[in-house]
Amino acid sequence: MLLARALPALLELLPLTANRVRAFLGSAMLLLPMAAAPAGAATELNLTDLAGEPCRLADLRGKVVVLNFWATWCGPCREELVFVENIHRDYAGRDVAVIAASTDPVSARADIPSVLSAAGATFTVWTGASTGDMERFDLGTALPATAIIDRDGAVAFRMIGPVGEQQLRRRIEWLLGDRLAAMPDNRLETFTPGLAAVGIAESTEEASPGSRSQPEDEEAVASATEVSLVPS
Repeated sequence: MLLARALPALLELLPLTANRVRAFLGSAMLLLPMAAAPAGAATELNLTDLAGEPCRLADLRGKVVVLNFWATWCGPCREELVFVENIHRDYAGRDVAVIAASTDPVSARADIPSVLSAAGATFTVWTGASTGDMERFDLGTALPATAIIDRDGAVAFRMIGPVGEQQLRRRIEWLLGDRLAAMPDNRLETFTPGLAAVGIAESTEEASPGSRSQPEDEEAVASATEVSLVPS
């Protein structure tokens, strides 16, 4: 009897309740942060080469791509250029493309050819990269940073901070091989995150024990704690 008396009032509240639920869900969706591309999804990148011609990462599908974000003013980046060139020369015939995506502002791009020449670099260089591009690859905003992309265009490995040549080679070989061996760490961070948080452009301060991930082998990364922030 009491339920029968209350039923009309409950029925009148249903539209209001449904509207409130829809409003709440809509507000919740607005609060959700933008996420990086899900695992296995291809991340796009459209930049220009040194001649100003458009370049698309999508055009390299079918190849393993070593995508290195760098800048002429970044000391650790310049050190990496030498062995990135070794990677380019050794793997060019094995469907591996090396792309150095420069984050230099327009005013500094005239310095790129001389820096490349000093390193003996002949790999492909794209210009116009930004922190937004790096963040879409889930690489943060500190240089250097490298993404190794599989043949389907998905990021297989993220290497944040200065890395060594053998660390790159191990991951490239795994992608080119039968992948039966244990997969190398898919995310390697070699700088001290706290340095970037306080906005230090470049630092050679020694990291305290446990402040960064341990190298996976005996290879020394000389400037592993040096961080260069991309100007916003």
